[in-house]
Amino acid sequence: MKAIIADDEQAARELITHCCEQSGVDLELVAICDSVESTIKAMNEHSVDLLFLDIQFGDGTGFDVLDSLDAQNFQLIFITAYKDYALNAIKHHALDYIVKPIDIQETQSAIKEAERRHLNAKLPDWKALLEQLNIEREKKIKFPIRDGFVFLAQDDIEYIKADGS
Repeated sequence: MKAIIADDEQAARELITHCCEQSGVDLELVAICDSVESTIKAMNEHSVDLLFLDIQFGDGTGFDVLDSLDAQNFQLIFITAYKDYALNAIKHHALDYIVKPIDIQETQSAIKEAERRHLNAKLPDWKALLEQLNIEREKKIKFPIRDGFVFLAQDDIEYIKADGS
């Protein structure tokens, strides 16, 4: 997964980076940002799967970042000192809302959940695939031949005669 860390505090950026490195998740940090402007720029330059986002920056808020982005498909983990924005975070479909001081285990748990969701999103829709195969199978008949099977469309068959098995 590709990720961006956006926080105006150097210590927070370093701790989030440490959590990412120690999480056991295959996570590539493509940018580490310290302002709304640099975060918007990084988000527009990189296709990311995960964004760690602070709420308050010197030049705006994390919500300003989200409001400026075109529709993108990424997971969002807020990491902030402010408890009051949790409802707004939910409205932005945040995966998690971690209140500072940053708890390493809580952050790593959120990273692992992001990975789980990321992997599940990439799995094929097996149910739909099986339904499609069943539809195709209903339209065709399987006949054994010397080195396997052949499928013939029902509409192409005019006459069938068996000779032995």
